[in-house]
Amino acid sequence: FPKEVPHLIEVFHFITPLQFESYQAQKALTQVLKSLNTKYSYHVLPLISLATMDEAYRQGIETNTHISFQVDYAISLDYVAMLSQGRNLARKFLYALQEQLLVRQNTYSDLIIKQVITDIGGDLELFVEERNSKQTTAALIKNQQFANEYQIVKNPAALIFDSNNPDHGIILENFVTTELETILNQYLKDRKSVV
Repeated sequence: FPKEVPHLIEVFHFITPLQFESYQAQKALTQVLKSLNTKYSYHVLPLISLATMDEAYRQGIETNTHISFQVDYAISLDYVAMLSQGRNLARKFLYALQEQLLVRQNTYSDLIIKQVITDIGGDLELFVEERNSKQTTAALIKNQQFANEYQIVKNPAALIFDSNNPDHGIILENFVTTELETILNQYLKDRKSVV
């Protein structure tokens, strides 16, 4: 019998920060990834293109679109700035901030940002430094280009690759209600049979 190569799946999860469906999808995807019998690398990529924003607001966010676009952009920069403190802490920051804004209906502000960073044990000084750096803006632009490369226009969406077969991946769009666990297990099973 050939020796089975351990799988590592790499997940790129495209979200619109102020979209409730994206927030729910992050929670669902995190739970499913933890339940899979495989190692994974999980990247959250906030998208702020006009196409994804337009889609998000058609789904029922009743607010001023221009202001919402600015807040989405600000949250996206905040998240990318937090990545300097590690992916796990950045995801905690994003979840906590989304909870403040989407669930508790608080207004985005510097005070909320400081509160969230303090609550999750982040480094506020490092965050401010990163938030104002050109590298953070450049990283956000790079995320947008990555999404464009794979023609991601609907959020939430996930691009999933298997380390054993990086040339073949799957794209899941609008997957909050999709049977995520079944799809991912089937994907892993199919990939194993290809190796």
